[in-house]
Amino acid sequence: MRQRYKTLFTVILLIFAGFMVWKIFSKPLPTPDTLPEVGGTTTNNPHSANQFQEVQVAGTTLLPGDFTWELDLHTKVPNFEDSEDVFGIPKAPASAPQAPLEVTDSLELRERVVSAVIERKVLYRYIQEKSRGFDLGDPSRFSKCLAEVQEVAQSNKEFFTSSASRERLKAKICEESIIQQYLEEQVFRSLAVSESEIASYYRTHEKAYRKPTRVLLRQVVVAKEELANDIRRSIKASNFSELARKNSITPEAEKGGLMGPFSKEQLPTLFDIVFSMNTGEISGVIKSEYGYHIIMPIQKLPPQTLSYAEAAPEIRAELLRTKKLDAFPRWLNTAMNAISVTSPNTGLVP
Repeated sequence: MRQRYKTLFTVILLIFAGFMVWKIFSKPLPTPDTLPEVGGTTTNNPHSANQFQEVQVAGTTLLPGDFTWELDLHTKVPNFEDSEDVFGIPKAPASAPQAPLEVTDSLELRERVVSAVIERKVLYRYIQEKSRGFDLGDPSRFSKCLAEVQEVAQSNKEFFTSSASRERLKAKICEESIIQQYLEEQVFRSLAVSESEIASYYRTHEKAYRKPTRVLLRQVVVAKEELANDIRRSIKASNFSELARKNSITPEAEKGGLMGPFSKEQLPTLFDIVFSMNTGEISGVIKSEYGYHIIMPIQKLPPQTLSYAEAAPEIRAELLRTKKLDAFPRWLNTAMNAISVTSPNTGLVP
């Protein structure tokens, strides 16, 4: 009997939990005029320079708090990643390791926030009002973004404590997702790269495909020397990837610290040591402006010249990316001309 009640209680608990998740994530996407304020002022008369002001997008008011909230995403949420690339256009491959960025409030960042928010709202409104052959009412279009919302909110619980903040997050991520889908299906669909374009690019850039000696490596980077020394005492080739995922503060941590392959010219001088190390050998703790590094080369690639067939996929991807970068501003200009925007001082007090 006790077991039966225990089972019944567990079932009820699971049903209740499922209902709460559905309740949070099944609401329709909010619009700026329905979003409650989260930080920032709601007045259009701020007294300090470079403060946010109201902006009208197709008759909907973006309040100072809308911009302040998005500014906080960049400056206060440690695990939030927001691509600076154009919607739907993949980033160009990094030619060298990137230092972790510390984002601070600045006039430049505020200008970018205002521009990004206005662009997103204009494009989403354009899709709502002007799109043809794109079913915005299809619930499956929102499944991926809702899962991402839940993941981001869970990994940054301190910032997304209020339902208002989670609704803002939901609006931002899902609007971006819809715009990306529209771009791929409507704007970028006709873009193609011909074999003759690839061949021409290869002929004019052949020197770029002459590869010197390169190394594939893993690294762990931490902020404190004491932690680096602790890790160095326990790290081995067999657990290097696991410890990088758990401790490293650089972007490649999610790949177990995997980087490269890079030539010596592509790496900061602190990495010169890897070219004289054996594969699987682990360095001592190396200090740099980025933190404290532990490095292990895992493969060394001899000099080579990539053939046309080997270089073609990389060239195709780069040429397609360039065409997307050309097509996006044309579509953005079309949308900006179709959707009214009233923006005093570009949304900032001079």
